[in-house]
Amino acid sequence: MGMLRRGLAEVTPRVSLASAMAGHSRRRTATACATPQVSAVAEAARSREGLALMRTSPLAALLSTEHGTQAPAVSMPLATPHRTPCPVLGLGGALRPTRVSSQIASALASKYQLDATAPPAPDMAAEPPVSECAAFDKALSAVADDVLQFKSADLERRPQWRAPQAPTPREVDALIAKLRGLAFPEYYSARPAGSAAGASPSFDSALGAGVRTHAADRALMRAHLQEVMEIIADMTKRALIIDAVEADANATCDPDLPDHLRHCKLGEGVRDLSGDAVESIAAAHTRNVVLPQVLRRVGGIVRDLNADVAAAHRLDVATSSRAEVALTYPGITALMYHRVAHALLKSGAPVMLCRLISERSHAQTGVDIHPGVSMGPGCFIDHGTGLVIGGTAEIGANVCLFHGVTLGSKAFPTDADGNRIKHLKRHPIVEDGASIYAGATVLGRVTIGRGATVAAGVTLSQDLPPNHTAANPRGAT
Repeated sequence: MGMLRRGLAEVTPRVSLASAMAGHSRRRTATACATPQVSAVAEAARSREGLALMRTSPLAALLSTEHGTQAPAVSMPLATPHRTPCPVLGLGGALRPTRVSSQIASALASKYQLDATAPPAPDMAAEPPVSECAAFDKALSAVADDVLQFKSADLERRPQWRAPQAPTPREVDALIAKLRGLAFPEYYSARPAGSAAGASPSFDSALGAGVRTHAADRALMRAHLQEVMEIIADMTKRALIIDAVEADANATCDPDLPDHLRHCKLGEGVRDLSGDAVESIAAAHTRNVVLPQVLRRVGGIVRDLNADVAAAHRLDVATSSRAEVALTYPGITALMYHRVAHALLKSGAPVMLCRLISERSHAQTGVDIHPGVSMGPGCFIDHGTGLVIGGTAEIGANVCLFHGVTLGSKAFPTDADGNRIKHLKRHPIVEDGASIYAGATVLGRVTIGRGATVAAGVTLSQDLPPNHTAANPRGAT
């Protein structure tokens, strides 16, 4: 594009744009060939200045004062697909067709001093010279070879078949969106956005009459639950395969870990199996182990989330309704992601999948809760931003946590060789009804007793008895 603009400027101050673009638009309509305004628009669309001019209010004011009402729109393809030796440098492909008024075209023609009657200009192809493309292609290959050499050792430890793509943030968000419909059907009783009629027969049968009945409500619950389980099954199977390949490649399968924390789920020797065989094993583990346990926990997730909403509505004086809490509070969103991640972890899903879910919550809400954290019902996370809870923490029922709170570890014990010992319980226990206010830090395997309060900004590394308050930096009661 930049080359084209420079070329036009070098030939003559008043250039026939239609002829200058002859090498770029090989299928112009009769209207485009006969109308200099359209040619002007084509040039303007190829320059940032022209696009900015078309979008600015001064141009709109000019048209409204000089031309009155808007003239009929004209349409033309701005460019056509063409072969280019260098797709990256050549920006090959067609721009989208556009529709603009002839008045805007006239204004642009005047602004750029374009004249359809000027002598034809030499053909100026949009593609960069072949020499530039060859140099770029050579550099591209060199970088690719360098990266491949760097990763060659990792790739050689993998099987010949390719592992599936890891679950994506979009899929995680889709899972949580379906869970919202399951947990709060009073706000999500219609067909999900983007779901066309016929795409989900269970939704269609539940919503077809448009009247609430017990049968329709039951069908809606089944539809939401079925979609939740389908997403979980697909992500779990793929994560299991990736986890097994990783474990087999790096010999990280630790037999001393509890079952729900083991990285290796499919056994050793994955490289000796075919891709189909590994997929079959992963599918069987998902179907026979993970899904039945997740299904048993779904009811508890729904009850806990509704208790969380009720607690926030009761404790937050700023809220106006239960719907406001359920639909807008980031603390509820964070708890939704966390309760799913924790349930999957306890059900035998790979840790990697559970961490993907918790990190998606972290990215969206600023709340960082490890999926290993157990949390009772009725938890109220107010604001939430900056809240961090380590993986072995235990949170009771009806606990109130504010933004900036850290429930972390105090030290990392090491073995005889100086390596940190993993999977020890090193994070706090917060009993029922306790409250920890903004910016407080609680470190180590200490217990915050039932009904106790940790005031804002306090750093605490010792037990706090029930119904006591820690209100100074040293944690004295």
